[in-house]
Amino acid sequence: MELPSGPARRQPEKTRPPGGGGFWLPGGPGLLRLPGMEHHVYFWLEDERNNPADRETFERGLADLFAIPHVGGGRWSVPAPTEKRPVTDNSWDYALSVSFASLEDHDAYQVDADHDVFVAAFKDWWQKVLVMDLK
Repeated sequence: MELPSGPARRQPEKTRPPGGGGFWLPGGPGLLRLPGMEHHVYFWLEDERNNPADRETFERGLADLFAIPHVGGGRWSVPAPTEKRPVTDNSWDYALSVSFASLEDHDAYQVDADHDVFVAAFKDWWQKVLVMDLK
């Protein structure tokens, strides 16, 4: 697919790194390939849990996940108040994005006792969870 030229195309064309992935740094040298992976989780809370006290408890639970030793970084958040578009889904209540230096770190995180504590404590709080991982 040929990309448009001109003002709509602000970055010079770069070769895609092997294995896919990468991102642009503003003012940087171009496409960078980071090792590791990102783990993205979207949560839809049960209606009865969608109140200020329970949301605060859930947020503390999300924040505690970053203390797990295998975690390289990340954040949790709520949907941004972006304009409604047919391709945008803002129906979720919380998102968690966790980065790992390697797939092995991700796998260790998944079986870590503190991850299990989070799942056990909150599994009845959500009506839906969607995981999307990036290489």
